[in-house]
Amino acid sequence: MNTNPSRRPYHFRAPSRIFWRTVQGQAALDRLKDKKKQMVVPAALKVVRLKPTRKFVGWKYQAVTATLEEERKEKAEIHYRKKKQLMRLQKQAEKNVEKKIDKYTEVLKTQGLLSPIKTINSSKKKKKKITKRTLNSN
Repeated sequence: MNTNPSRRPYHFRAPSRIFWRTVQGQAALDRLKDKKKQMVVPAALKVVRLKPTRKFVGWKYQAVTATLEEERKEKAEIHYRKKKQLMRLQKQAEKNVEKKIDKYTEVLKTQGLLSPIKTINSSKKKKKKITKRTLNSN
């Protein structure tokens, strides 16, 4: 059952609608919260919002959140180690072939065709948000 009434419960088969459905999924994946940077909203803090004399309901999932956060940190550490290893290997590979391709790079520089070598970090580009307006403009 599709719970969002604006989407309707139809299975679209037209190529344009298949693309539309794909874009909807991309937008949903972009909104996932586990990859977002954690921030604090001062106006929403319990200390600010509740009076000292008021009773409040506690939150019982602190232990679960702590274990999940530990798992996330371990995965992030592994990913960071792999990333550092790749960067190190890439620099080493660039150094190894620098003398071999030196004459070609000079020719490419004179022609204005040589762009700076992309590293792992520089390849990240800001994603353009896809909306109905941008789809219709094409």
